[in-house]
Amino acid sequence: MPEKIKIIYIAGTSRSGSTLLDMILGSAPEAFSLGEVSSYANYRAKQGAKIKKPNYHCTCGKFLDECIFWKNVNERVAFNYDESNSAHNNFSLLKFILTPKQSKIKNRSYDDYELYSAAIASAKESNSKVEYLVDSSKSPIRLRNILNNTRLEIFPIFLVRDGRGVINSLCRSSNKKWSLKNNNFGRALLLWVFTNLSISRLLKNNPHRIHISYEKFCRDPKPFLNKIKSLTNINLNLDNPLQTINTTFRHNLDGNVIKLNPPTEITKDEKWKHELPWAKRLLATTIMYPFHKKWVYLK
Repeated sequence: MPEKIKIIYIAGTSRSGSTLLDMILGSAPEAFSLGEVSSYANYRAKQGAKIKKPNYHCTCGKFLDECIFWKNVNERVAFNYDESNSAHNNFSLLKFILTPKQSKIKNRSYDDYELYSAAIASAKESNSKVEYLVDSSKSPIRLRNILNNTRLEIFPIFLVRDGRGVINSLCRSSNKKWSLKNNNFGRALLLWVFTNLSISRLLKNNPHRIHISYEKFCRDPKPFLNKIKSLTNINLNLDNPLQTINTTFRHNLDGNVIKLNPPTEITKDEKWKHELPWAKRLLATTIMYPFHKKWVYLK
């Protein structure tokens, strides 16, 4: 039986710091960062479209069909795009949250093991030390599916940020569907609660599970990185985790645009404290209090 492919999977909601964590982990010589693999089907389906957005570039600066790494992956992966298959479909997510054990939403565009296998083979062509792939898709649906793939060994990281920060970050984005003007505060709040609830349920008894509070990580990343290092044996720089980010050649899909201009320091984004309207801030604080206590500001 072939050796299982090892995946470090970052689970959580959007705007939780997953791109930064992905880059830090991917800077280890034993790990290779792929970014948000859940975007692969859409990226591949849009080859040749040349969409002029930073997120539609690989971090090497090229489009997916021009990037040497992803061209090698594409040649090894059988692909048949199915537009109805989406890890972000709201109905599918709701069904999954209500019945996580029964719901298994298959990816009908490609085989996950085949994709990861092609990615690690392509990564090893330039770095033979690679043992782990880092996938920052965050999606609980994708997490559920790969956890059930016996040919994969998953090391899940449950990354949680203060929900008020997530709501504010989503609603101030350039994406009109999240704008506060479009009354999407409630939608963002429910997305944060239900996504994190489903991930928490999925990973409740997982022996490889690592829980990271965004707020505590920004204050002191060393304890969390040390846990990851102890579990996976990847060679992370605990004292200066950002030191090798700029010298690491990555091929990330999607994610925050900071992937194209990595930060020089880890700072906590608390703009929500003065940007989120006071009434919405109060409502979010009240509803999210028990979840914040359990996931974000835990002792």
